[in-house]
Amino acid sequence: MNGNRSEGRGHGSLPYRAEIDGLRALAVMAVLFFHAGFVTFSGGFAGVDVFFVISGFLITRLIVNEVHSTGTFRFGHFYVRRMRRLFPALLATLWLSFIGAAFLFAPQFLSRVGGALVAALFSVSNIYFWAESGYFDPDAILKPLLHTWSLGVEEQFYLVWPVLVVLAVRNRSRWIGPASIALAGLASFLFALDMADGRLAILDVMSGIGDAPRADGPAAVFFLAPFRVFEFAIGALCVWLGGGWKTPKLFAEALLAIGLLLIGLSVLLLDETAIFPSWNALLPCLGAACVILAGAPPVFGKVLTNPVMTGLGKVSYSLYLVHWPVIVFYGYWTFTPLSAGEGAGLIVVSILLAVPMFHLVERRFRLPGAEEVRSSVFLRQSALAATVSGLCWAGLWSSNGWLWRYPEEVQEQLSYEVEALNDYVWKRFLAEERSFDGSDRQKLLVVGDSMGADFVNILGEGGWAGSVDLATVPVLDNCKTLFPVSDAYYETYLPKMEESCRRQHATNLGRSIFAEADAIVVAFEWSESSADVLDEQLAVLRTLNPSAKIAVTARRILTGTGIEFFAHHGGKPNAHEIRTPYFEGNVAINRKLRALQGVTVIDLLQPLCNEDGCQRVTREGVLISYDLAHLTPKGAAYLGERLATMDWPAKFGLRQEAGH
Repeated sequence: MNGNRSEGRGHGSLPYRAEIDGLRALAVMAVLFFHAGFVTFSGGFAGVDVFFVISGFLITRLIVNEVHSTGTFRFGHFYVRRMRRLFPALLATLWLSFIGAAFLFAPQFLSRVGGALVAALFSVSNIYFWAESGYFDPDAILKPLLHTWSLGVEEQFYLVWPVLVVLAVRNRSRWIGPASIALAGLASFLFALDMADGRLAILDVMSGIGDAPRADGPAAVFFLAPFRVFEFAIGALCVWLGGGWKTPKLFAEALLAIGLLLIGLSVLLLDETAIFPSWNALLPCLGAACVILAGAPPVFGKVLTNPVMTGLGKVSYSLYLVHWPVIVFYGYWTFTPLSAGEGAGLIVVSILLAVPMFHLVERRFRLPGAEEVRSSVFLRQSALAATVSGLCWAGLWSSNGWLWRYPEEVQEQLSYEVEALNDYVWKRFLAEERSFDGSDRQKLLVVGDSMGADFVNILGEGGWAGSVDLATVPVLDNCKTLFPVSDAYYETYLPKMEESCRRQHATNLGRSIFAEADAIVVAFEWSESSADVLDEQLAVLRTLNPSAKIAVTARRILTGTGIEFFAHHGGKPNAHEIRTPYFEGNVAINRKLRALQGVTVIDLLQPLCNEDGCQRVTREGVLISYDLAHLTPKGAAYLGERLATMDWPAKFGLRQEAGH
């Protein structure tokens, strides 16, 4: 990502090491292949950790060399060089991302991009995205600046690390420096392990808090700088471990091979389900340290020092900056998973963009000739650029994504708050989690996740709910099944939610309300795996209630979010005639559902879709679904009215109330 290839002229000048550029190339390509969707590189995110180790080594080496050579360290010179190295290319990327998002994103998502732009500008992206993490966190496809979290960590490292290193190495004892760094790294690593489950047990002991809840542990460990210090420290210790002695060639070859193997294993074996960084982070970090210590031996060294690798390493910072916005904007435009060909094409496009970025922006400000531009001039220009940019993007953030660009009737619906709409989806469904009231009306039980919640909203908004005795059984945490499944299923498909799902499934198995229902609707956001075990789940349901009429709702994910469709087409008089393609992933799953015996399949997309695709806006200009599936209140009412055109409601005792 960054760190000097050559540490410059004058005090603290250090030689160029081609193998470190090769290591950068290895790290950035791992990240690119991971982000481009190549499943073989499921642990490619560990490339960022390799960058952290490289930065820890290079920055510490620069500081130690200057202190030992001159007896002092020029902090001002250091920070200006860091700004020259990082700021121009970052600012260019932020402006290009802003322009792309302004053309593509709907206001509510563009507003969040405004916040991310401001955070990236002031090096706090990691804190910004950590604060956003959680249930309401928008999908990564809506975050073109998500990758700048690592720059935030690194820039915070630059702010603090030089002071600590200078204080340590100026001590007369040669071991105070490495011992202090090792201690800081060990403390960071232990805190990362301790916080992984969301708790800092050591603070509980020290403060007597006991079992008080903590923040989202995995997110905090991933995004926040204190939990990453050990990675920089591993690189920093290489300054002392590799100094003052010449590594035998055979040993260097073996060490380099081990380092490359460790990095390769981390990239191939890790995946997004792992809590990271934890013990698993030692794989790429120690691998990077081995490569740094090995240097460039004549055989394996060619893996890193050949022109292709060093060339990629030289542009690695620009390449890292541009690749994720390219992938996000393309993926957002298509709203389909990347094919292998598309992923490879996006990698090539990223490299083609990174090369001019490197030569025209990044390199221009750190060539020797750039030193002729006085530091004070550069700093004033940078401050002006940051001020103008920050004010522009803060305005974007605070104005709800420039809603003023749209007609009033469109503004009202585009200003939906995602959190408020999610609250709407669940409110009625959770409120109906009760026993039947004992009336003479048919007892209708709706069970499932947010798809069940949408179904209940359709009944309520359309005036159908009052004709039955309605009760619900919500299933939370994305469990996708109603009753217990095999251990292998939990371990394979529900690893992060296993404990919660097992608990809910066991509770559902003991609920008496299943036996009391006259009709049961099972509504989940089906996956291939949950559809495969649905016949087993329904068999359990029939043992609990052999006589109930049973229905399942068809999968109804749409292509592209409703909010995005509305941002592009909401003001058009023919918006209700425009169709988006039927989501291909629905077809195979719904075919499995329709093959089930003795089950009614309720396809709520039936009134909206035809061979040309699916309607997203009503004739009256009402937005039906705000994301890929979940309905707005007016959208639920619209579908509720259209139930009268379908043949299944009468089978389940549903009648539309007067006035609807």
